[in-house]
Amino acid sequence: MSPPSNSLAGEGVAAVAARVPAAEPVSPLEEAHFSLLRRAMDGRRPVRKAARTARFSAITILAIGIISIPLVLLSPSWAGFLVVTGICVIGVVEYIGSQRMRQGLPSAAVFLARNQLAFVAVILVYCLVQMLTFSSKQARSALISPEMQSQLSQLPGLEQDIEQELEFWAPIATYGFYSLVMVLSIGVQGSLALYYFTRKRHLEALAQANPPWVRRLFIELGV
Repeated sequence: MSPPSNSLAGEGVAAVAARVPAAEPVSPLEEAHFSLLRRAMDGRRPVRKAARTARFSAITILAIGIISIPLVLLSPSWAGFLVVTGICVIGVVEYIGSQRMRQGLPSAAVFLARNQLAFVAVILVYCLVQMLTFSSKQARSALISPEMQSQLSQLPGLEQDIEQELEFWAPIATYGFYSLVMVLSIGVQGSLALYYFTRKRHLEALAQANPPWVRRLFIELGV
């Protein structure tokens, strides 16, 4: 009768073992490691925000470039083609910079700042070219269709009044518009370039304060 007794005893031990919770695996990290990760996470907040800003900026710039492509195709010109190409390239570079910022590379700050300054340069050159090549005759041709011009030719007095108005207002509107674009570009893109420059100290602090495995961990987790 001993075999049945041993069988019952084995079943009892198995039942007790089933009720006892399994021991948790030992963590390879100690409390000092967790403390280091918490400090690193706090230090990465400005960097994560800058990376999101750069990514949004890249999407916006690329959207402007893509939307401008049909306009260049409808009215082809070398100046328009070069400007649209430059905008698209700047958008791609901005996206690359946002990835570098997310990875915590110290060079990302200067990389993004210089890209914004290049964007300012493209806008300023384009506006200056448009202002220097402006002519009232071209403005008149663009605003008044040939059919309308033929009708106005039958009304000399009205035609002269319209030409005088265009001679006065067309330069003001053109120079005012492009001057406003230049000022806004310097203000917006210049401020963004300065913002990127200020992120350099945060990136350098992260690189100095954290070992490579911590930086790699955040990159793999995408945080």
